[in-house]
Amino acid sequence: MDKAPGVQLNKVWADMPDYDHFVFIKNLCALESQLAAIEFPANGSLYLRKSMRSSDSSVLLRPSADPDGRFCIGPSCDRAWHEAKCHVGAKGPWSDLTAFGSALVHREASRIRCTCATQETGKLSSGSLASNSAILRLAEQVMGLISLDSLPGRFSTPTLWHSDLHLGNIFVSEEDHTKIVSVIDWQSVVVSTLLCQVRFPIFLDVPEDYEIGGPVPQRPNNLDQMDEDDRILAEHEHKQACMAKAYEAASGFKNKEVYKALQLSSHFKDLFERCGEASEEGVMPLRACLIEISKVWNELGLEGACPIDFTAEELEGHEREFEEYNKFQKIRAIARECLDTDSEGWLPPGTDVELKRRQNKELMELIMKRSAEYGMTADEVRRTWPF
Repeated sequence: MDKAPGVQLNKVWADMPDYDHFVFIKNLCALESQLAAIEFPANGSLYLRKSMRSSDSSVLLRPSADPDGRFCIGPSCDRAWHEAKCHVGAKGPWSDLTAFGSALVHREASRIRCTCATQETGKLSSGSLASNSAILRLAEQVMGLISLDSLPGRFSTPTLWHSDLHLGNIFVSEEDHTKIVSVIDWQSVVVSTLLCQVRFPIFLDVPEDYEIGGPVPQRPNNLDQMDEDDRILAEHEHKQACMAKAYEAASGFKNKEVYKALQLSSHFKDLFERCGEASEEGVMPLRACLIEISKVWNELGLEGACPIDFTAEELEGHEREFEEYNKFQKIRAIARECLDTDSEGWLPPGTDVELKRRQNKELMELIMKRSAEYGMTADEVRRTWPF
């Protein structure tokens, strides 16, 4: 396998001037818009036709996208569809959003049934099999009501998108660091519905209170009154918000549908994402998503009456459980941010692994000592710690 040309962006990003960061974002949006403009007939993964086995299902690309007929959409290469321990059902391709959603539900239901009763480190305790199954069935029912003319259905076009654009996966020209020359780590990239694909790239640390479609972020008025640490943090958050706004604007200029999908309420993207994580993260996030969808049901153009109907007692129980879930997620976020990694513990090539291990141990011990600040015991922090 040949080495990707160019220089890895994580090696030069910190030394690039602010203006170059914004030019790079514009160039990235141009690349993404080219991917989003390709027409695909189904959801799944892109294959050379000659690489397919006779037992694999596939759908040919349209001649307008593939005049030579070399490619097709086949089973998803996402690792979640290739679980060795249990039968996950149809791996694709899927003709529409409903078929994809139904397959997600059945995959996660199967994985939950296969889950060992022993609680693993870094995982939150889940509910009963019956309660998990009920939430998954409800999600499937909602997905089945998403018609093409509904608000989320308008963004159901199968789209190719790279969902893991951290700085280590992008290579730029050695002469011009704003120019993208190669992108790596495509092995798990899939063709999926547009509303599930579009997102801010991972390297952007978008502030929690960032408003998509809102005004251009303004610098805080009291920067000169802050102590140094607070000022550095405020300036970092302002720059990240400005880069997010630049990404938003460039996306709108290059591809209107991408921009509109980015503006769409996150509830429906979350519906599919949280459903696909149910066996790993539990059904609490999925249940929270369903509750939010029920509040705006009449605004979405969905078919039929809303099937989501939790009792007051169930909603109260959910609030208590979700509070615990948020504590769990906060600890995991601290670990990722302080260790400069992702949920899987990815580290850039050349990282001193032993140093990272020591930092991980020291950070965990520090958070355990301060566990009361996070509403947890030291033992709960240890069991929650992801690495």
